[in-house]
Amino acid sequence: MSENITKETLAQFQEKCSADKACRVARNAVTENGLRAAAKNGEVHRTTRHSFSVNLKQGAITDQKQSGRCWMFAALNTFRFEIIKKLNLENFELSQNYMLFYDKLEKANYFLESILETLEEPTGGRLISWLLTAPLNDGGQWDMLCNLVRKYGVVPKYAMPESKSSSATGEMNAALTVKLREDACRLRKAYAQGESREELAGKKEAMLEEIYRILSICLGEPPKMFDFEAEDKDGKLICEKVYSFEDARRELWIQFAQKADFCANEAALYEMLSGSDGKDTVVVYISSEKAMKRLPASRNVLADDALLAALSGRFGENNVKVVEKPIEKRR
Repeated sequence: MSENITKETLAQFQEKCSADKACRVARNAVTENGLRAAAKNGEVHRTTRHSFSVNLKQGAITDQKQSGRCWMFAALNTFRFEIIKKLNLENFELSQNYMLFYDKLEKANYFLESILETLEEPTGGRLISWLLTAPLNDGGQWDMLCNLVRKYGVVPKYAMPESKSSSATGEMNAALTVKLREDACRLRKAYAQGESREELAGKKEAMLEEIYRILSICLGEPPKMFDFEAEDKDGKLICEKVYSFEDARRELWIQFAQKADFCANEAALYEMLSGSDGKDTVVVYISSEKAMKRLPASRNVLADDALLAALSGRFGENNVKVVEKPIEKRR
């Protein structure tokens, strides 16, 4: 055969295909019913039975529709199995839209941070080209979902139902991709013009706020708290108020061996606490006297990693800890 398709070769193909009875039958079937339907083997359906020794009753089928959230649906379906089992529910579904919102936001943040880390790379280089290819597509994996759940938790589907953009993410992804590529260009241009890392970090935060706004418009605003409502198989109504992670009260305990130790370090302690603003209560504990003192609300802090590291460096790691208080005890 020559390199090109000749008239003689084409005529030979057509003649053989027309003379093949199986080809004619297949053509009639596929043009009328489509390739998959025409290729279905009915004998396989009759001989293959879907009966299993282990069958997990997980409620109704969930549908990711025109999105690439298979990994997210798979994980949340695994989670809901325990909820259905524990609460004796007929059906229950966790919000995939809620997870999608924070997945996109985290991916956008990762992308912008990657741009800031590669400012010295050439614009036409392969690394920058790869980063700009797909800043935040739908794909993901188990560890990513676990990190999202640890940070943001989960909510029932009725607390943040599907939107048009969550069920068909193409348009939203296209808009976000254009926006992030524009932001990358602005950051690299600002760096080339001599702006400092601090100035670029400020620009990045403003850009991320715009991404949050777009996600809120497309997907809806994620709930901070919700009423858990469900009816079990026996018709019993289950209703509980569920709070966000931010509303869970925490206490920062700082231990001193003697009261004199506390008095000697009191000014330094207060100075360290003054730089933190949050809702976490500070508790001072004197181990020799088994006495504790809760500092007033004006001394509340945000017990984050930075503050804990600073306090541990000053007073010792074994003398600083965070205690989370169950929300139910606050009622």
